Amino acid sequence: MIEQGVAISRQSAQLGLSTDAIQQWRYVAEQAGLAGNDLGEAVGGFAQRASQAAEAGGDAAAQFEDLGISLRDEVTGNLRSTNDLMLMAADALLEIGPGADQTAVAMQLFGDKGRLLLPVLSQGRAG
Repeated sequence: MIEQGVAISRQSAQLGLSTDAIQQWRYVAEQAGLAGNDLGEAVGGFAQRASQAAEAGGDAAAQFEDLGISLRDEVTGNLRSTNDLMLMAADALLEIGPGADQTAVAMQLFGDKGRLLLPVLSQGRAG
């Protein structure tokens, strides 16, 4: 049990998510049949893409904006938390609806593991 707590704390620090969020996303990943390291890979890649898009702007930022995902908080101008961005991405995937476009966007945002997370992410933040 202690080892699991340490692993959650370590993953929290690596991915920029609270320990509560890590536990919730781990549950989501388990429901989608993903292992913990798959979740870390998907979330880590997503966080990196979001951060790079926020810094570089251009086409990368436009991809997020086209999905209705505002990378920066309107009041502070700071990059939104990874958890907030993931919830916004899930809502965007729900709005796209099932099909090839939804799968392509999930993979653009979350890498190859996005396809595996899609059954849960496509339900929006309620999923």
